[in-house]
Parts: sequence; C-alpha cells; structure tokens
Amino acid sequence: MYIDKKRFQAILLLFLLIVFNFLLREVIINDNVYSTTTGLVIWSSIANIDVLFMFILWKKVNGEYFSAFTIVLICSVLFCLGQTWGWGFGINVGEKDLVHYVPLIGIKTLNDCIVYTSCGLIAFTIGGLIASNGLHSDFRIKTEETEDNQIEEVVLHKLSTILLVISIPAFLAYYGIMVVVVYRSGYLAMYETSLSSPKLIQILQMLTDWFPVALLMKYSLLSVKNSRAKVYPTIGLLIYLVVTLYTGGRSGAVTTILAFLLARHYYNKRLSKRQILPLALGGYFFIGILNAVRETRSSINRSLALGGVEFFNSFFTVIGSFLGEMGWQMSSLGWTMQHIDRYRHGTTYLAALTVWIPNLGFWAVHPASLYADMGAWIEVKIHRTGMGYTFVAESFANFGWGGIIMLLVWGLIIGRLFGKITGRNARYNWFSSMTVIILIDVLLKSFVRASFSAIIRDLVYTVFIILILEKIIKSSIYKRKEVNK
Repeated sequence: MYIDKKRFQAILLLFLLIVFNFLLREVIINDNVYSTTTGLVIWSSIANIDVLFMFILWKKVNGEYFSAFTIVLICSVLFCLGQTWGWGFGINVGEKDLVHYVPLIGIKTLNDCIVYTSCGLIAFTIGGLIASNGLHSDFRIKTEETEDNQIEEVVLHKLSTILLVISIPAFLAYYGIMVVVVYRSGYLAMYETSLSSPKLIQILQMLTDWFPVALLMKYSLLSVKNSRAKVYPTIGLLIYLVVTLYTGGRSGAVTTILAFLLARHYYNKRLSKRQILPLALGGYFFIGILNAVRETRSSINRSLALGGVEFFNSFFTVIGSFLGEMGWQMSSLGWTMQHIDRYRHGTTYLAALTVWIPNLGFWAVHPASLYADMGAWIEVKIHRTGMGYTFVAESFANFGWGGIIMLLVWGLIIGRLFGKITGRNARYNWFSSMTVIILIDVLLKSFVRASFSAIIRDLVYTVFIILILEKIIKSSIYKRKEVNK
C-alpha cells in the first residue's frame, strides 16, 4: 500500500512521540518525582502536548480538524485523559479529582495511566491515518452526483419515514414513563423501573434510539435541498435533547449533538474558523447545562428552574467540573492496573460477540456477562457501583502494556469506517456518510465509556437493523426499476 510523503512523516513523528514517552518513563520511573504530584503535573503537560500533536497532524494530512474520526478522538481524550488538562494547567477539577483517591489509586499508577493512555491514543491516531490513506483515490468514494447516489437519497427518505412512524410512539411511551418516574423519585428510580419490567423497557428504549437517527436523516436530506423544512427535524431533535437531559441522560444528548454538528458539516454548512468562537461559547453554556443536570438529576419534584439555579451557581467552575467529571473515567484504567490478576488475552472481545444472543437456557450465566463485562468485574474488585469502563482500560486488561497495539487496531477500524468521508464528498456518498452519522449517534457513548460488549449490543439491535431495512428498501427500488424497463 502506497502512503504519501506527508502522511508518512506524520505517522513517523507520532511513532517517535510514543518512543519518547516510553524512554522518559524508563529514565525517571525509579525517581521519587514519578510518585509525586509534581510528576503528575509534568506527565499531564506532556500528555496535553501529545494530544495537540495528534490533532495538528490529522489536520495537516486529511485537511479537516472537524471530522467523524476527530470526534471519536476528542471524546476519547475527554474521558480517558480529561483530568490531565486540569492537572497540567492548574485548574481545579472538583470533587471527582482522582488525586483525592490516593492512596486507593497511587500517584505512580496515575502517571502510568497517563503514559499508557497517551501512547495508546497516539497509536490510535496512527491507525486512523493509515486506514484513511487513499482518500482521493478510493473508487468507492464518489466526488460527484451519480444515479446510484440519487437512488440512495430516495431510499433514505423512505427509511427515515418508516423509522419515525415506528419510533415516535415508542419515544412517547418510554419517556412518558421515565419523565414521571424521574420527577417523582429522581434519576436512580429509572433503573428500578427498568428492572421491574425489563423486556418492555428494553424494547421501548431500543425503538426510541431510532428516533434521533430518523430525525438526523431527515435533517440531512432537507439540508442538501436547502429546504426550510429542515427546521422541523431540528425542533424534533431539540425536544429529544430536552427530554433526555431532564431524565439525566447526558451522554446520549452529547452524542446526538455531535452527530447533528457532523450532519450540518456534511450537508449544510461546513464548519469554518469564524464559527469557532460561537461554537466555543455555545459549548461552554452546554457544559454548564450538563453540570446542572448532574447536580440536580437525583432531586425529587425538580423543575427546570432548579436546573437554572444550579447552572448559574456553577457558571465560573464549568470547565474544571466538566474535566473532572469526564476524566474520572481514567479511574477504570487505574483500578485495572492495580487489581488485574491475569490478562484476558482477547477473551473479553470474543465473549462480547455473543452478547446479542438471548440466554434461552443454553448457559447458566451468559458468557458475555461472565467474561466480557469488565465494568462489572472492576465493581466487584473495588466494592463500588456505577463505575463504567473505557476501551483504553479494556485493551490493558487484555494485553497489559501490549494493549497499545490493540489501540492501533482500533484506530485502523475507526479510520477505515470514518476516515474517507469528509465535508467535501459526504453528499455524493449518502449511504456511507449516513452510516458514519448513525455510528456516531448510537455507538460513540458505548465506545468511549463502556466495555466492547455494549458496542456489540447497540451495533446489532440498532445499527444493523437500520442497515438491513436500508438494503431491503434499496433492493425493492431496483427491482421496480427493472420491471418498468
């Protein structure tokens, strides 16, 4: 495979960054500074520089700061390295500061987490750069309007309508139940409701997940036509976000907004430098809303006014609290490093492939629950609940420090899926570009803050079903064309 000079230079530079990180760790690991907060500040600063290099080199090679791949990378940095920005710049990251967990997680372990995650995400970026090679020569990526693309547009119109017809009643039923439950008993009562009637709630939730996907499709299709009617799916998405945030679903709201921004970038207006400041201000206010949701979601009989009060109370601590909340997920890697008794050697990934198969009596305990749910494993180890997990921690649980190679593989996969669709060619590749948007909306949350098994579950029950419907509709259109010839 031919790799152009610019891409090769970027990959080489990123590889040298990994080497530098490891050599520096080997030099100072036995020094006392490696086990102090001073060492934490030093390694955090190095990690922040590493992150800047990842984004700058991606832009230099692929021409866009904002893309599906960089969205995944940004979220990975926030969840797996978020607190390093606080430690490196002296920002108070609030009550979730992992330094407060010392000695439950040692400073040396935190520094190891930073080194492993930095090198892992650099490897992830290298994989993305390799897989997105040939952006302008891939014959499957079209750069002008074709008859096939026009048919794909018709298919997506039909598909989005079908999804709306199915998902609107499910959305109303699911959130009709959950809004009342949260209002009366708080956020945690949602889980009790899910446990009392699990099958019904799971089906409603699965169908509800189709609702934002259908609205994103409608918005994209209408944006290309420059139709004023795109305001209707936009309003629908706003309603979905308000209800989701009221019931405490912050992660789902964030992924839907990111998918919407990507759809806007693909089909409406590409993001420009002039839009950075308005987006930054909007992002700051939205982060404040997320913090307000976190502080109030366990309250009973809460109103929007209560959330507003909390928003203004935390207005000047928004960034620190956000970095602390998101970056706390690095704890899953820290706990894993300290408690792992044996490396899993890929078995969590293999067991996760069975998660979509119902337990019909074949197993006493489903293999996915037994071998793939690393979040549950760490909860047992440290006697805490609600821990979550990350794809970075799972790579270490399987292969130790060799898990960095697994993160390179993840970069190759994500780069292959996302790397070749840009704001310049998206509208000429409807199926490919809409698949990217669906994956961002449906899978991103599971990818960055859960085990691999959660990805497989969402992939099968949401993405695959939608893609199968898409193929069925497309096949029927082509058959009709053949009959009419």
